[in-house]
Amino acid sequence: MAYEYPGIGFQNALLFQSETGNIRRFERPKSLVNYAGLASKVNQSGSSIRYGHINKQSNGFIRWAAIQSARVAVRARQPNRFQRIYRKLRKRKGDRIAVVAVTRHIMESIYWVLTKQENYKESDSRTVYRAS
Repeated sequence: MAYEYPGIGFQNALLFQSETGNIRRFERPKSLVNYAGLASKVNQSGSSIRYGHINKQSNGFIRWAAIQSARVAVRARQPNRFQRIYRKLRKRKGDRIAVVAVTRHIMESIYWVLTKQENYKESDSRTVYRAS
């Protein structure tokens, strides 16, 4: 059941599994991101749209574990794509916003790995991480 993934250990894998249940209940990756509370609030009036902070009216356990996993992934010794995303955004937006963005990417990747029942593989390396 535990899967090896950049930044996600056994305990966080169990937490994700127990809090989300069957991954197929989410129609698309954005639904999982919204469930975890990692999507930004949108204030829209007429033609103006303002994107705010993340929505905290959601599952706090998953959000906390996902953010901690993202922090581990961006500091991992083995290079991964999340480190590249983090470094690029940190220069422009700062550490906290970059970590939340990486967390969103991780949650979307988890969605696709679990729905396709395939192993996670870094695009530019031979590293393969096993799905549950």
